[in-house]
Order: sequence, then structure tokens, then C-alpha cells
Amino acid sequence: PIGEPEGEYQAACELAKANNDAAPSDRCMQKLCYLGMMALIDPPRPQVPDAVKRCKGAGIKVIMVTGDHPETAKAISKKVGIIWGETSDDIADRNEANGLTKGMPGWEDPDFAPAIVVPGWDISIDTPSEVWDDILSHPQCVFARTSPQQKLIIVENCQKRGHVVAVTGDGVNDSPALKKADIGIAMGIMGTDVSKEAADMILLDDNFASIVNGIESGRLIFDNLKKSIAYTLSSNIPEISPFLAFILVQIPLPLSTVLILLVDLGTDMVPAISMAWENAEADIMGRNPRDANVDRLVTLKLISFAYLQIGVIQALSGFYTYLTILNDYGFNPSVLPGLGAVDAWGKNTLLCKVRYGAWVNFEGQVCPCFVNPHENPAICGKVANVEWWTAESKRNLVISECQTAGYIYWDEDTSLSYVENGVGKRDPPATNEACAFPAKQLFGGASNPATGFNAFDFNTYWNPTNGGLYSGNSATTGQPTAESLEALRSRTCDTANDDGCLFYYEYLPYRSVMSQYYNMHWNAWPVSDSNVPGLGPNVDPSILFTYQPIGFYRLWETGPNVDRSTTMGHISDVMKVSTDESNPMRVTDAFYTGGYLDQTPVMPWITQNSLGNEVFEDLVKSNFEAFGKSDYTNAEVLEGVAAFQLARCGIPSAALNDQSKFFIPGLWAQIQAGSLTCDSGVSGDTLMLNVVSRESQRNALSNAQCGSFIGIIIVQWADLIICKTRWLSLRSQGMRNPIMNFALIFEVLLGATLCYVLAINSIGTRPLRFTHWFCAMPFSAAIIVYDEIRKYCMRQTSSITTDKISGRTVRNPGWLERFTYY
Repeated sequence: PIGEPEGEYQAACELAKANNDAAPSDRCMQKLCYLGMMALIDPPRPQVPDAVKRCKGAGIKVIMVTGDHPETAKAISKKVGIIWGETSDDIADRNEANGLTKGMPGWEDPDFAPAIVVPGWDISIDTPSEVWDDILSHPQCVFARTSPQQKLIIVENCQKRGHVVAVTGDGVNDSPALKKADIGIAMGIMGTDVSKEAADMILLDDNFASIVNGIESGRLIFDNLKKSIAYTLSSNIPEISPFLAFILVQIPLPLSTVLILLVDLGTDMVPAISMAWENAEADIMGRNPRDANVDRLVTLKLISFAYLQIGVIQALSGFYTYLTILNDYGFNPSVLPGLGAVDAWGKNTLLCKVRYGAWVNFEGQVCPCFVNPHENPAICGKVANVEWWTAESKRNLVISECQTAGYIYWDEDTSLSYVENGVGKRDPPATNEACAFPAKQLFGGASNPATGFNAFDFNTYWNPTNGGLYSGNSATTGQPTAESLEALRSRTCDTANDDGCLFYYEYLPYRSVMSQYYNMHWNAWPVSDSNVPGLGPNVDPSILFTYQPIGFYRLWETGPNVDRSTTMGHISDVMKVSTDESNPMRVTDAFYTGGYLDQTPVMPWITQNSLGNEVFEDLVKSNFEAFGKSDYTNAEVLEGVAAFQLARCGIPSAALNDQSKFFIPGLWAQIQAGSLTCDSGVSGDTLMLNVVSRESQRNALSNAQCGSFIGIIIVQWADLIICKTRWLSLRSQGMRNPIMNFALIFEVLLGATLCYVLAINSIGTRPLRFTHWFCAMPFSAAIIVYDEIRKYCMRQTSSITTDKISGRTVRNPGWLERFTYY
């Protein structure tokens, strides 16, 4: 029977009487019958144990803070896996049960227990820091019978030790801790309004497992941001390195600023955004929490990966594509350094020293003077018996005859054959040994053109009221002269080393002729046609003089009362200094009186349909005098005039076989390409300009720049794919991101559209040969192979273990992970 003891009942009656209260009922003295006992429990949700396990695997320490009794808290925490080891009380009880005391064999020190259950009455605001260090150093920790103030103290002490603290709660008592925590999480269903107001986040389903899912999502977002940044940064190196090469090596600019913008704002945009849809890596919840002070979005390791590893491979891809395309169009890499030093590529005529190879016409036929000269006496009569293979000086003689006959293109892919001492031989492979632009060493004294300036009327180039000759901006814009061209073309051979005697020839590679961009009308282009840059009726003078000049000035005067030796010196002296741009010839009004603009067939060829015989006659005489020939006859002058008249329509003349009498050898050949005839569409006063050289340069460079642009797209394919994972192999991740798959196709289609839609080509793109798309593919494959090997070695050199005491997954990074895992 159960009931109140009689003594307790009497004491209660006396107390009630003293307080003037009613006496207790006497029923409490009656016997009771025990029917049973009922207990209430608030069990953890079924998902919690698994969520706690995932937290431990992710290196997250779960601490239970409750108002329940310590024994209750201990039991629940063991059930969900927050505590699975022994507490100090458990060890002490075992020692006592075994009769063991300190110092005896088998005795265990309770202070080394992995788990601890701290009742609220053991902690306060005055608890020493050393005690907190001991409590929080336990990997398994539970606080019981805690008040709202004690919960706040627990959060503060965790934060003091550098932890990022997330607190969950649903009651008013939890509000201070929720407010203080780095992340306060209130329950959306059972939570009070006060707790929701204090929290940073509301858990809609009141499920602890949802918090773990949120941690995984946060890690995924951070991961994907890192990957997107790594992908985006890597393209900076192939974009910057062309400008560094342009400045340091002085090659023509491999990538234009417009194409860089197309990469950054066009082809890279969708792939970078697609990384937001990338799935989590399988090990994302097996990593330790990141150190917020060290592992930021952009780190030195990420920059090293993007710039010094992947970026370098991408830059090599861009340069390889650029050099390959230029080489395919006849501009081999060895001659490029220095050609970008002045603003001349694609604007001025290029001359090169070439060894071996063959000189061919527009149809690709080799000059007969190298094959069967005796069968072509009209062309090769003078060199029919020259053993051209024995010396470069003899080869140059044959080349001059070939150029005169219209064989003006150099074909490096053809080797000439010959018979020496009865033995058939063949030239070694052709080489292009050096290239140069004629020096721009003539600077006019006039700062602006005369009133009524006309680019096609050379008389208006002179402005005597403002410094004399106008040649563009007098401070920066120099003009090449006939002498600077002759200095390259008229090299004196070293007889002691005849094999090294190579002339600079106007460089017209046959590979460019065979390209998709070649236009045979470039051989005689009307200067009034603005489809070629720098020409046209409305071209600005400041732009006009930065391009290939319509005519060449000579640096000496021709007036009858001028002593040429005192003004400029002999022609040979002029030619010695004519390639020196550091010592320009400044032309003033007094100095240049009597000077003239040379319209003779000095490269480039110019013809003016309205010129009369008397004008041609003056030009022929001037050329005779320029080459020191003062005993010319009227017949020779008339012969030269006839040749000029025929040259207006591009019709070869027999007089040209002896053309060295009246203009520079070999240059006439420029007007022969394409078998030019009189163009009925050309009006009477139209000047015709040969723009083959500069247009070949310009279009070859545009194709090379476009190739570099496409090359970046190809290697960015690989870059995007390898950035899908930071640790695991690509095979484990797969290609299951549909947005990324779309982005890969999108950037290729966008690049192809920019290349092959002709209306868009004005931005600097060109219709590439299909084979040039493959130049960057080996580098793309190299990026994938390199990164897969790096990740494999990283996984092999780093060990992953599970701490039995804390239950945490611990990755011990190897040297490769420490230096390359971004």
C-alpha cells in the first residue's frame, strides 16, 4: 500500500492550523493500490543518427545542449551518436567495480575519457578559461540542465576558440544563443516567434537532417564558385601573353583586343555560369571544414593552378596556332621577331631574304629560266647559260629575269632540280632567313597639309607656308623612300663568300596566293577604292601616311643648279644610311626645293592613265641619272617611255628585257601577276597601286589572330571539363550537367558563327581553314591528361583516415595536395 506516513500527515495538519488554512483531507491516509507507471519521452527523429554521422564524416563537431537531466541527456546523445565513447564517470565506475585504484595495473585515468556530460551547475560566467579548454577539447560533448544564460556562455566560449558556431533551437530560452551564434537556426513548425526573430535561418521542416543538407549545399556553392573562378582566370594568360610577346619579342600582335573581348564577354560567359549547375563531388561531405582565414575563394594555389599551370598550356596553344597559320600562309616564325616593332605589318611592303625554293607565277608554274631556259629565249636569253646553282649571285641574276617575266611569287614548297657534272641534284629545303620593312626615314617639315590637299595629287603634298613637305604627323609619321627600298634590294655581294649573297626581294609567298583570301586584283588596286584600308577618296591624311605610300620620295634634289654631293651626298652614301630610322632625313623648304615624288616602278607599282609621254620621259631620265647613267640616248629614253606606256595596262614589253636601263631591276615583275590587262572600268585619272604584299600580311595576320581566338575556345573546353572536380577523377563525376553540355556546344557554335558569317568579319575574324581548328586540340588533350594525372597523384599521396575517438574523417594532405589543391 502506498500512502502518506501518519507523522507527515499530522505535521501537515498542524501547519495548516497555524496558517489558518484548511486541514488536508484525511483521504491521504487511506491505502492506495499500485496499478502501474507511465513515462513520457521525446524521441529523436529517425533521420538524426544518420545526419549526425554525416556531420562527423564532414569534420563537424555536434554538441548537445539541453535542459534535461544529465542522465537523460547522456542516454539520448548516445542513441543519436553524439556520444559513443565513455565518460569519466563510466571509467571511474569500472575502476571501482574492478577494485582498482590509481597506480594499480589496469587502472584507467578518467581524465582521458573521450566523452563528457557537463551539468549546468558546473559552469557559469566565472568559469576559468582553462576549464573551458578542457571541456571543449573533448571530441564528444554534452551539456545538460542548462539555463538560457549558460547556453549563451557555451556559444561564446566556442567562438573564442575559433569555431564557427551554428545553434538550433525552438523556444524563448534559446533566443540569446540563437542571436549570438554565427548562424542561428530556428524551427519553423514548433519554434516560437521570438526564436524565429532571433535566428538567421528558419528550418521549415524542423528536421536536423535538413541542416546537414544545407551544409552540403553551402559547400557545393563554394566549390562551384571556386571552379568557375579557376575556369575564368585561366584564359587571362593566353590573352595577356600575346601582348607581352608583341612588346618584348616585337612580333605582330597575335590576338586583338576585340577578340579578347569576344572571349571574355562571349564564349566564356555561358560556360562560366554553367558551373552553378554542377553536381557535388562524391567526397564533398568527407572534407574537413575550411579555415575561413586561409581557404578563401581566391588563393595563391588557385592562381598558381589557373595562371602557371593551365594558363601556360593555353598560352602555348594560342602561340602554336598563331605561328602555324602564319607559316601556312608563307610567314614562317623565324622572321617574325622585330616585324611588329613598327606599325608596318599589313600596312607596308615587306621584303625578305630567301634561300632556295622556286619562283612561280600566279598559276604556280616554275620560272622556265630555272628549268629549260634554252626553250624560252624571250624570257631567259640573258641567263640561258648561267649555272645558277653554283653561286647565289648567279641565282640572283636568274631571279631578276624571272620576276621581269611575271614569276614573282616565292614557293618554298618546291625544290629546284639541276644537273652538275652529270649528276642530278636538288636544292635543299627552302628557308626564309630575314625580313624587313623599308625604313621610314623621311619626315616632312609641314605640320599640316596645304589647302586643297589631295592624296592623289602629289603637287598638294607641298605646303611652303608651313614647313615644306607634308608627310602626315611630322613628329611621328615617317615615310619610306626609294633609297630605303634600294638599300635592301641593291646589296653588294661578298665575292669571298658568294654563297651568302642574298638579296631582299618583295616577299609574295605563293602560300598566300593559294589561300582563300587572295584577290588577284590586289596587283593593281585603284587607290580610290576604299575596300583596302588606307585608300579611298575620303581617307584622312593622318591615316593615309601610316600606310603603304602611293609613291616614293627620293632623298636628293634634281634642280639644275643644285649640287647633289653637297646636299645629300652620292647615291651609295645615301643607301648606306637609308635603313637607319634613328637618323631620319628632315626635309625643310630650303632643303627640298626641286625634289619630286617618284612615280617610277619602284615597289609599289603606280600607273596614272592620264600621264603623257613627256611625263614618262622625265621620269625615265630621272632614273637614268639616279643610277649614274648620264650618256643615255634618245632611243633609250623612247624605249623606256614605250615600256611605261605599255605598263599602264600591265602589258609586257620587249623593252622590259633591258629594263635595267630605266628602272630598278626586278620590280617591274609586280605588275605582271594575274596577267593584268587594261581595265575598262578604270577611269582616266585613276592611280593603280600594288597592294599584294601588305594585304597578304594583313589577311594572314587576321587569320592567325582568329585562329588564336578559336584555339582559346578549344582549350577552354578542356579547362571547363577539368574544373568539374577539384579532387576526384573526371570519370567519377561524369558529364551529367546539361547546362554545361549546352555551354560547350554554344561556345563552339558562337566561335564558328563569328568566323564564317562574313558580315561579322569586320570585327577581326576570318573564315578559317577547317584544319586550323585542330591546332589547339593536342593542347586541349594535354590539359585533361595533365590534370587527371595531378589529381591521381594527389589522391595517392594523401591519406584518409577515420578518428575513432571523434568519428571525424581526416585527410592528411600530401605534398602535391598542399601545393596544388585549390
